[in-house]
Amino acid sequence: MVKFLTERPIAVIMSFIAFVILGVVSFFKLPVSLMPDIDIPEIIVQVSHKNTSVTEMENVIVKPLRTQLMQISNLKDISSETTDGSSTIHLKFEYGTDNTLSFIDANEKIDVAMRNLPKELERPRVVKMSASDIPVFNINISLKEDSTDEEFIELGELCDAVFKRRIEQLPEVALVDVTGFIDSELYIIPDKNIIQSLGISHEEIQSILQNNNITYGSILVNEGEYRYNIRFLTELKTLDHVKDIFIKSGDKILQLKDIAQIGFRAREQKGIYLNNKKRAINLAVVKQNKARLSDLNQKVNVLIERFKSEFPETKLTLSQDQTKLLNYTITNLKQSLVLGSFLAFVLMFFFLKDIKSPFLIGFSIPASLIVSLLFFNVIGLSINIISLSGLILGIGMMIDNSIIVIDNISQYLEEGTPLIDACIKGTNDVAKPLVSSVLTTCAVFLPLLFLSGISGALFYDQAMAVVIGLTVSLIVAITLLPVLFKLFHHNENNGNVKIVSILKRIKVFNLENLYKKGFTLFFTYKKISIAVFLSMMLISFVLFNVVKKEKLPEITQEEIMVHIDWNDNINVDENLIRTRKYLEFINDLVETTNAYVGEQQYLLNKEKKLRYSESRIYIKIKATSNLSVLKEQTEMFFKTFNKTGTYHFNKYKTLFDRLFSDDSPDLVAKVISTTDAKIPKHEVIYNIKDQINDKLGVVSSEVMLQEHIVINLDAEKLVLYDVTQSEVFSVLKSHFNVLNIDMLRASQKYIPIVISDRVTTINETLKNTTIQNRNNVEIRLSALVSLKKEKNYKVLHADEQGQFVPMAFNLDNLPDDADTLISTIHDIINEHQYLDVFFDGNLFSGKKIVKEMGYILCISVLLLYFILAAQFESLTQPLIVLLEIPIDIAGALAMLSIFGASLNLMSMIGIVVMSGIIINDSILKIATINQLRKQGNDTMTAIKKAGVQRLKPILMTSLTTILTLVPFMFYSDLGSELQKPFALAVIGGMILGTFVSLYFIPLSYYYLYFKKTKTNA
Repeated sequence: MVKFLTERPIAVIMSFIAFVILGVVSFFKLPVSLMPDIDIPEIIVQVSHKNTSVTEMENVIVKPLRTQLMQISNLKDISSETTDGSSTIHLKFEYGTDNTLSFIDANEKIDVAMRNLPKELERPRVVKMSASDIPVFNINISLKEDSTDEEFIELGELCDAVFKRRIEQLPEVALVDVTGFIDSELYIIPDKNIIQSLGISHEEIQSILQNNNITYGSILVNEGEYRYNIRFLTELKTLDHVKDIFIKSGDKILQLKDIAQIGFRAREQKGIYLNNKKRAINLAVVKQNKARLSDLNQKVNVLIERFKSEFPETKLTLSQDQTKLLNYTITNLKQSLVLGSFLAFVLMFFFLKDIKSPFLIGFSIPASLIVSLLFFNVIGLSINIISLSGLILGIGMMIDNSIIVIDNISQYLEEGTPLIDACIKGTNDVAKPLVSSVLTTCAVFLPLLFLSGISGALFYDQAMAVVIGLTVSLIVAITLLPVLFKLFHHNENNGNVKIVSILKRIKVFNLENLYKKGFTLFFTYKKISIAVFLSMMLISFVLFNVVKKEKLPEITQEEIMVHIDWNDNINVDENLIRTRKYLEFINDLVETTNAYVGEQQYLLNKEKKLRYSESRIYIKIKATSNLSVLKEQTEMFFKTFNKTGTYHFNKYKTLFDRLFSDDSPDLVAKVISTTDAKIPKHEVIYNIKDQINDKLGVVSSEVMLQEHIVINLDAEKLVLYDVTQSEVFSVLKSHFNVLNIDMLRASQKYIPIVISDRVTTINETLKNTTIQNRNNVEIRLSALVSLKKEKNYKVLHADEQGQFVPMAFNLDNLPDDADTLISTIHDIINEHQYLDVFFDGNLFSGKKIVKEMGYILCISVLLLYFILAAQFESLTQPLIVLLEIPIDIAGALAMLSIFGASLNLMSMIGIVVMSGIIINDSILKIATINQLRKQGNDTMTAIKKAGVQRLKPILMTSLTTILTLVPFMFYSDLGSELQKPFALAVIGGMILGTFVSLYFIPLSYYYLYFKKTKTNA
């Protein structure tokens, strides 16, 4: 085939130019995203019912919903967290379940459950999880000057009518999610003296409003030959409509404005959003699946500048930009490409002493990448940080393929072979080993697709990118490079390569002589050498247990999240005051802050729902050194100003973190009651916690309690004074500003109408408020009710087995292993009658992943063995290559240990890549030895000759790969910090692996054929 191609250079070059053009076209068509568009097999059901206690929410609303939702097919897990007035139900499905069908099924089950739920309950909101639904960046909008509630309401209306709509009109935008705005309401505050003198109750005002706000529809009537649609204007649409409602009291006809104060005001807020301590509105921008991120960024920035000029009184800023990670990945790809090509050029110039051949590297690698994008388009991959990381991983091996082909052709030329024969023989000799090398790399990556869950789906993009990149580079190396090599050297006589005169004059040490001295040394002390190499396996095992392990590498944090729970029964306004006080306390350390105070208004809110007493604060610090100071100042603040409050720091999650990280505790003990549906009392749980702490010295997470007020109605006095419970409840709701009676149907939106009263304390309300019975006698509320305070659980947890109390443990703080803790908890729970316990947490999911990785490793090793056995036509030679991998891993782990890095996802990928590159050299070396033996050389001679022939490619491959990664060791940006463990693993493995390829492989081959070698000798 190579001969056929070298005789048709124009056809080959034109074909590749065509593929490159198609690749360029594909590049501009491919969607550019942060992550692959994968469905996360989860659905969230959000339930809200204002003014409902946590116990009532769980028993009356959430439990029936959970019972219905448990019937959905392929459901893996269901859990709920319920607080006063709200609940979040999490549904997790087996991976591969159609999320759209599950979403439809969940809605149907909710519709069935709604028949038996309170009629006033707002329909629960169902949110389908997807990687593409995570916002790519946030836009903060505020007024430049301090604003009143009325001005901020107008800002919210401006955001909804202009900013949000115009951004959503961009074709690249799927949704703009909003939080931080203020809703308005129409309030009616009756004059107490007037309505008492007229004998008008709150129920009568409510009834009059509802009777004047009825939609009757329309009537079609015929009048002669014409037909008319008659409509009735009976709806309340403006403030004046409400004020002008007529009321009859005895012989008097009054209007509502005569007996009550009526107007608009800001509605009671469940949550507030702050940008740099100032109240703001946040727009979270969600990208369309197929859109290009760069186009979205550009167009949104243009719109922001236009908004600033059109609305100069507003301030707009971008924050929490998730596109940075993609930019770092693209930068790393460019850096790897440029450095790799440059170093390959320099090394080939040095080793081959040829000015022309290195330029082929500079062409073949970009060409391979561009053509790879064509196949991205064909199979439907997008450009994202996962697929780009696959291309980055493949660049080292792409260079490897080109170096091997060019070096082999150059060796034939140096032996005096004619140019065209050198191109044909040099390529054919290494074609089969290169194919095997690519297949062995694919054998490592493709089994990762069998990982369950999101990890397997994400690895699909990476594995396919590696496979495509390597396959294309292989095709380029064995088809295009021989043709170009021939064209570059066609004017040279008889294949004699013209050596650069300058390099000829430079006297450098002779690499071949140095290699031969090492070869002699290792073969003189064969047994000691083999023992030293094999001892590396033991070192590898020891280092594996010593090196720190984590999911992702630690990076310098400039962004962090602080979650605060003030642990007091405070409202949002008090939460805001305390949060601002905390932000002011740390002001000198921070550059930017975004504070989510209380419940947020996002439509696609996938974070844990905040309560009135909680805040979640995003902080970007001025310098990384400020992080420890920030934590110290936070501790000082809570010790000084709020000793009951709790806080914890979490690293700010990028999109990558959100998909890979799991916030679940290491171990969760779910304590349940076996006698009834009720959960154990908190006094019992605290007793169990104390027992665990006494026995093991381990403290679980805090079980949060809250204090609430119970109002008891005196049934005997209600009958005595002729007052009904509903009348008392209506008056109390009015005085506590929660009597929502109807809606004002304005032109753009519906505005709630509430009957309200002056805000007072609870005791003052009961003391000063009277209620009129059926005999028009005024009765004080304090005579009908009594108050008491109780403590109960702040959050109620439940799953498919019912309600439970979670006790979470961090395994890092355990004095003994997890099995001891589990056994101890079992023993303590068994001492309490009618209690039982179940366990959950990352400990169990981690064991599952380790088990899966074990299976995948076995599959990878078997595939490697099968491929190599087919390549070498031997059942024993593949064992030499497989034996090399654990030895090389020792070098990778040693480098990680020396530099204090951890074994994480990035370093593991580095070990895989290193193994792929270094065993390629070994495969080629064994293939060369086999070829030389077939030519009549004895085993020892073949080993020596193969070592010399493969010396330069091995050194060039190793040095190119190592030097390309060295810059990551010294840079401090996010991209370099993510790549540093990867670089350390590859560099360490390549250094040791080079010696293994040069000396251990020949030694192993020698011992494999020891008898034949001895006989031939």
